[in-house]
Amino acid sequence: TTVAGAATQMVILDQPDSAVAGDAFSPSIWIEARDAFGNRATSWSDSVRIVVDSGPSGGVVRHPVLGDRAEFLTNGGGPVYGALGGYEIEVAGTYRLRVVADGGLSVALAPFTVRATTPELLAKVSGGDETGAVLQAFAAPLRVRVTDQFQNPVGGVKVAWVDQGGGAVRLGGFGGPAEV
Repeated sequence: TTVAGAATQMVILDQPDSAVAGDAFSPSIWIEARDAFGNRATSWSDSVRIVVDSGPSGGVVRHPVLGDRAEFLTNGGGPVYGALGGYEIEVAGTYRLRVVADGGLSVALAPFTVRATTPELLAKVSGGDETGAVLQAFAAPLRVRVTDQFQNPVGGVKVAWVDQGGGAVRLGGFGGPAEV
């Protein structure tokens, strides 16, 4: 039998390629510590955390209970591989995460994208409360921003304009998403 040496590297066994803002990563991030020859380092027992190597400003990896610490599965004498389940990011964008062990080992995940969740909020960006001549454009175009519960812009949302003063609003050639 081969006796594994001390851990010299961490490897990613599985990771998500995309996620939805505020939802737990699926699949979970799976890591394993290995010795210099690629054998599972069965005596390795460092705690790890997940950090953002690159991504949008304000993007933070968090777990509703554990913060940014890992939960490990054990095999006999100690932890040998870990499933980092239940972690999420609320800010949409493309990220590169890194798993960092207290003992100094680290490994970067492949880049992945966090998408906005379902639309929840509609906010006026410009226009509104205007009057104008029939068939003429308003001075300030009617624009809104549609966001999810985390303030991530949500594109592709159709918005219907309604005049509350008895007139009519014509969309003309509008066929695109709300301003993002």
